Amino acid sequence: MGTNNASVMDINKASVMGINKASVMDINKASVMDINKASVMGINKARVMDIIKASVMGINKASVMSINKARIMDINKASVMDINKARVMDMDINKASVMGIN
Repeated sequence: MGTNNASVMDINKASVMGINKASVMDINKASVMDINKASVMGINKARVMDIIKASVMGINKASVMSINKARIMDINKASVMDINKARVMDMDINKASVMGIN
């Protein structure tokens, strides 16, 4: 009884505590925290953040994705946002000059 109890309890604990916690807790955290917890779900944080930023800010996805992912992850979030904003502003200025507004 003692040995059987131990093995059943250990296996049940491992499966319930491990798998359920990983799937429920991590998915819930990721959905609540959105992109900050994307890496918990095994998605590359830099790729998710940059694709979303690119689509929201209207930057060409190819130019963002061609940047070294490791470099993006190491750069401070604020500096990446500043660089992306600067590119968007440049694109807007170019559009304005083409349309004859400038």
